Amino acid sequence: MADLTSDFPGEADRGPLDAVRIAYRRYAPVYDVLFGAVFDAGRRQTCRIVNGFRPARVLEVGVGTGLSLPLYGADTQVVGIDVSPEMLERARRRVALSGAVNVRLHELDAAATGFPSASFDVVVACYVLSVTPDPRRVLAEMRRLSSPGGAMVICNHTLGAGRRSHLPSWLMKPLARKLGWRPDFNLFDELQFAGIAIRECRKVGQFGMFTVLICTP
Repeated sequence: MADLTSDFPGEADRGPLDAVRIAYRRYAPVYDVLFGAVFDAGRRQTCRIVNGFRPARVLEVGVGTGLSLPLYGADTQVVGIDVSPEMLERARRRVALSGAVNVRLHELDAAATGFPSASFDVVVACYVLSVTPDPRRVLAEMRRLSSPGGAMVICNHTLGAGRRSHLPSWLMKPLARKLGWRPDFNLFDELQFAGIAIRECRKVGQFGMFTVLICTP
């Protein structure tokens, strides 16, 4: 088992992720103000579910500015990764101000982290999969990193199973383009392709805009 409390020596890959980095470099200074409240319900619901598992080790994919980090149990070792150095810098400030000693943050590509297989009891992704250039690779990596008997907890906007349109998603298009979101994203299809079973599904946020899924790797 790797020592997840030490600094990870890797760096996020270059290539298709550059557009994501550029977008979040622009929005990092105002991200918490613009999206903190909008995404709060899903974030809190996700962390409540994660804490219910009483995990020893949690990986949060796309940790961003670290808004979720104070919501995890103090006894849980939390590793957060993101491809945006600007977002991570804000997350590091948040951790430093809180005095938390159970959090480690790394700049890594969620599709190829380099962590050993089965390193985490719970793997979390909040508002990430519709932004990443290759959600199937990210899901495959999340599945690889989940320990036997563990769980994946995912919060995202998504079309319903088998659907190809959704009014709130359509209304999100102007903002979605600016941040690289895909408003027609269908998480159910992606999970089916990855062979990941859904244990539970919950709707959160205004109009049930977001979905929290508990998945079995």
